[in-house]
Amino acid sequence: MRGFARQAEQLITIGCDGDDTRDTGYERAIIALMAKFDTGSYQARWKTDLEAIYNNHDVGGKACKQTDNSFANASFPCPGRHRFSRRRIVSMTILGAGLLALSRPIRMLAGHRVAMTLGGSLILMSLMWDYQNLMAGGLPELFAWRLFGAGELVGTVAFLHAFRSSKA
Repeated sequence: MRGFARQAEQLITIGCDGDDTRDTGYERAIIALMAKFDTGSYQARWKTDLEAIYNNHDVGGKACKQTDNSFANASFPCPGRHRFSRRRIVSMTILGAGLLALSRPIRMLAGHRVAMTLGGSLILMSLMWDYQNLMAGGLPELFAWRLFGAGELVGTVAFLHAFRSSKA
């Protein structure tokens, strides 16, 4: 659990435009639970982290409030920490493909399946690219956007080719 909490500590360093509270709720909850139930010096650490997150993001709900009474949240694409925009890109791609697949039957050939599997594998590789940092207990610093983009492109092109070549 402490490993999850260490990952969640990133919320301390990112500002209002660097996270989306819809995505970081789990991380906030982990820190809160660790502040309540962890033992020894770690408990004090999590309490300090929780207070810093509250001061940087919430402060009674006003820290990220804009002049037009809206609240800043990271939008697509997220500058700085790109963790959330990657989720959105992949989610939108899958949702779009699913909606197209519902519109008519699609005949997937072996080549389409291989290319889509390759695209997914490239995306997974891009997510694991900076594993040395994670294994050392740090946060990911480098992200292989070109590898991620190549995976998205290969998978999307393969799906669209299968969709267009299937007779309605």
